[in-house]
Amino acid sequence: WRDGCLAECFAQYANQLWEEEKAGADLDNGFYRAMLEDSEADPGFWSTRLYDPGKGRELHEALYNKGSMMLHALRRTVGDQAFFDTLRRWQRDHRYGNASWAQFEALAQEVSGENLTGFFGAWAHGTTVPPKKYLLPGSLGSLGQAG
Repeated sequence: WRDGCLAECFAQYANQLWEEEKAGADLDNGFYRAMLEDSEADPGFWSTRLYDPGKGRELHEALYNKGSMMLHALRRTVGDQAFFDTLRRWQRDHRYGNASWAQFEALAQEVSGENLTGFFGAWAHGTTVPPKKYLLPGSLGSLGQAG
């Protein structure tokens, strides 16, 4: 259950990607902005870790909401090319097998060529709102202060 985000975070973000692709949704100014405005000042929203959420929190709503936000922030941190290359490689390398969250973090770093330790520390392992550089990376920085 520690690695539940591998299924649930990605399943929820797939909904956002479908909206973007099929309906032309602006994930930065629609989905992400709305989630941020609703949650930034709510400590309860951030209190569950995405990796190893703990007993009784195996399918906590954080894996869906906070997790989807984390994946979008990761996409904006590393760029579309590295993000989608990571997803394709993840699927290819782990098809019909098992894998861990730590392996996903390592692959994202390898593919992007970036040190993502702070990013994943804040989003996947943290229990508070991520620092602004991880909360509003890349084009998300133009969203400014929410709330």
